[in-house]
Amino acid sequence: MGNRSNFNEILNDIMLDENLNITQLAKMAGIAKSTLSLILKGTTLPSMKSLIKLAKTFKCSIDYLLGRVEDKTPYPKAKAVSNFYERFTSLMKENKLKYSKLKKLIDLPSTEYFWRNGSQPKIPHLVSISDYFCVSTDYLLGLTDKK
Repeated sequence: MGNRSNFNEILNDIMLDENLNITQLAKMAGIAKSTLSLILKGTTLPSMKSLIKLAKTFKCSIDYLLGRVEDKTPYPKAKAVSNFYERFTSLMKENKLKYSKLKKLIDLPSTEYFWRNGSQPKIPHLVSISDYFCVSTDYLLGLTDKK
């Protein structure tokens, strides 16, 4: 895969490796072709929902899609259902850290309110939190128990 950090480059490479065109991927992943087109051009990043669909479609980790790991092998599935906010608050407690302090250390929204209500973080925030706590993005999203 090489050392790439642009999601659209990674996705284009995977599609090339898998011999898929945009229409086929849209159908397989259940993502609108117009949305995929914008993602592939680098105009936009996928939503968290689309990112998870792509990881499932390609049977890989989100960390792999984001260029954070070289190994395409997906992490083992989580034993119990968990969501981002549960994982995030657990890591905050383990590290005896308040949101206000973390917000000063890494680029985060001014409030965690939306996350509390089930919204997913945007990809840059997910990556920043993952880096700070040294855990996988897949772990933060509750997809695996492997940190």
